[in-house]
Amino acid sequence: MSGVGGIIVRQPGVPFLEERPERAVEGTCPGQQQQVCTTLCPLHLVAFGKALADDGVDRGFRQARRDAIASSQPLAVIDQASSDIPGADFLDIQGEFSDQSTKLRFMMPPIPQLEAAFGRHGLGPGTRVVLYGSGTMWMSTRFWWMLRSLGFDAAVLEGGFEKWLAEGRPTESGKPKGYPSANFVAAPRPGLFVDKAAVLGAIGQPDTVIVNALGDDLYKGIGPGRYGRAGRIPGSVQVSAATLVDPAGQGFTTLADAQAKFAAKGVTPDKHVIAYCGGGISATIDLFLLHQLGYDDITLYDASMDEWARDGSVPIETG
Repeated sequence: MSGVGGIIVRQPGVPFLEERPERAVEGTCPGQQQQVCTTLCPLHLVAFGKALADDGVDRGFRQARRDAIASSQPLAVIDQASSDIPGADFLDIQGEFSDQSTKLRFMMPPIPQLEAAFGRHGLGPGTRVVLYGSGTMWMSTRFWWMLRSLGFDAAVLEGGFEKWLAEGRPTESGKPKGYPSANFVAAPRPGLFVDKAAVLGAIGQPDTVIVNALGDDLYKGIGPGRYGRAGRIPGSVQVSAATLVDPAGQGFTTLADAQAKFAAKGVTPDKHVIAYCGGGISATIDLFLLHQLGYDDITLYDASMDEWARDGSVPIETG
């Protein structure tokens, strides 16, 4: 199974920086009161915070420095590959973290199911979580969005397991050992997921922009439909998740580039943004970067084209 997300945990009591620069700082760099950590101090590197990436560019709440990961106890959710980051755990997005009562794939499960599942993997009060994946960062951002909707803020390891390997970082093989169970209690944030009816009602609304995160052929409806009818939700604009990832650096594109791509399609902070893709996975890349850019009114159509394309009663658009 490829491309699942991952988590790293900083133990309770370790200071950290708030994820948005404009918000209050909970932790500070040694000897400094600042919101951006300009020194690569281990204090902030794994914590979900506002820090600098390897190249010194401020990339916001998108990184968990690998040096800190190597020296910390990680709680990780990754691909079932032959090796992974030492101490990493595994979360199965298609198993305990998807709603098994529907034929639609990857749907958000009921909150009690998620509380039990995350608790079994050691998530609980005071844990600091970093997600990473193998093959793509989409599953990492999917887990990030799921946790965010439950009131739990996590971070994403930029570049995932591939970048970790490319940097010559340590790995281990064998079955994940897991972590002691914890009491995960959700504090749900409303509005982070919407259904088909909400999307249908949003079409043509001037205060809303619907964003398609799929590639060109799927967006335009070229060739046979992968999910059912070929095409897109009428009026939706395309900001493909693939264009928001730097293939050379195996990380996210810069915030400036992401901002330009969204702005060019009319995705502005004053709009209500509904993101969708094929099954509610890759669109979380768009949501992740929109969050970093300060967009607050953003949501995910969870069932996405997996549902929309199969329902002949709703409109579809091509070209």
